[in-house]
Amino acid sequence: MSITKKGAAITRKRDTGEQGNRGEFGSTSRGEADVAVPPSTASVDPSVGLRAQGPSGRAIAEMCSEIDEERDGYAGALSVDAEDGTREFYLRPDGPGRIHAEYLLNRDSNDGTLDQATFDLTTGKATMFYDFEDNYPGCSNEATVEVTFDVDRAAQEIPAVMRDLAVDDGAAEDGIKESFEDPDEAARDAYLRGIGVRRGGPTFRRPLV
Repeated sequence: MSITKKGAAITRKRDTGEQGNRGEFGSTSRGEADVAVPPSTASVDPSVGLRAQGPSGRAIAEMCSEIDEERDGYAGALSVDAEDGTREFYLRPDGPGRIHAEYLLNRDSNDGTLDQATFDLTTGKATMFYDFEDNYPGCSNEATVEVTFDVDRAAQEIPAVMRDLAVDDGAAEDGIKESFEDPDEAARDAYLRGIGVRRGGPTFRRPLV
């Protein structure tokens, strides 16, 4: 998407050498001293600036037909048709070799939604971050899934990965559930069973003789 700035020619007055405005055109009347200044016709194409940021910018420019210019850079708008409807993301370069994707929250319910993702164009590894803030407050950062993609076909594979994984298939939520479990619980149970102690069982008292 290109933005062309247009403007009419600007007319300025030369210095006529009047009192308080001394100059080299003192013999020229102000009416004869008009100077036409050509308008600025600079054309700004965000995709050019985005591609200049390296492999990450070039991949985003190839993936996204709509590119927005932001205060600190550029972002490509990407829509994917997930199993439950269209979801929209912003893709931004995170250095020349990494792409960061951010979900634009365009749905009423976002539990189990792909919230953010990073794509490493060097290793071919993608990390997906899922939002479970409604069901598991404060734990959304723990819901992650890692997948791989073909770096040489990044512009084709990244949209496909985001489409297929836009909604958690259960793997991310399982990670959250496991985070609530005590990792030493199973080891303690095995130890207590080994010494003949059962946790949570009935207690018997031997009668006094």
